Amino acid sequence: MSDLKPVARPSFLLEGRGGKALALVGLAIVIALLKPWGSGGETSGPTEASLPTASPRPSAPPPTAPPTPDPRDVDSRPYDPLIFGDHELPAMWGLWPAGYMVSFGFAMNTEPSSPAGGGPSSAPSSRPGTADPIWPVAIDIPLGNHLLLIGVNTPKGHSVDSIYLTRLLADGRTADVPVVRLPSPWSSHFTVIGVDGGYGVSRTAIWLPGLYRLDLLIDGTIERSIEIRVDGVPTPSGLTPLGAP
Repeated sequence: MSDLKPVARPSFLLEGRGGKALALVGLAIVIALLKPWGSGGETSGPTEASLPTASPRPSAPPPTAPPTPDPRDVDSRPYDPLIFGDHELPAMWGLWPAGYMVSFGFAMNTEPSSPAGGGPSSAPSSRPGTADPIWPVAIDIPLGNHLLLIGVNTPKGHSVDSIYLTRLLADGRTADVPVVRLPSPWSSHFTVIGVDGGYGVSRTAIWLPGLYRLDLLIDGTIERSIEIRVDGVPTPSGLTPLGAP
């Protein structure tokens, strides 16, 4: 029997130096798959570039400066015919005091007055449908309201010929108060009367507190006198009442 000779077994792929090299390559591939590769490489979350960014907020506009007060507002206001309304009044007898309460304008129609007890009245005795006006003998402007204007409404074909205004002073005397006719919104039958503060027709003076008498002559024959009482605090120091001597 012949001698048996040992035969070398085939080497495995992972044995020896080649196996070690292949193992290192495989390990590197696994690490590459598991490790996040990025610019920082520190976190596995979304990168800064992928996060949504808020839109820049628009800058606020600069604050608007408040309007400069007009020093003339101490004793007057700009004249605005719309204080009597933007719809034309019917052409009929009427008195329309107008002004403002705090910052709100007002215009009101007056009603004829009669004394209590049914006694004789100094109010006009005319009736609707006649040629003469029916007006109150007195108009009261309560505290908090500032009188600027008196509107005199008439039927068409009548005209206010003359206007005379006086104010009762503290010592019992009366003083003339200058008046101005302002542009009328309805010139055919409406006359606008204001206290003349020296501003022409662009502004009208505020009626100071006190007792006034307004005398009107209409069509040269109709005379009417209306007492106007303006409630309020005494005239501030340094402000001379209109009509004072």
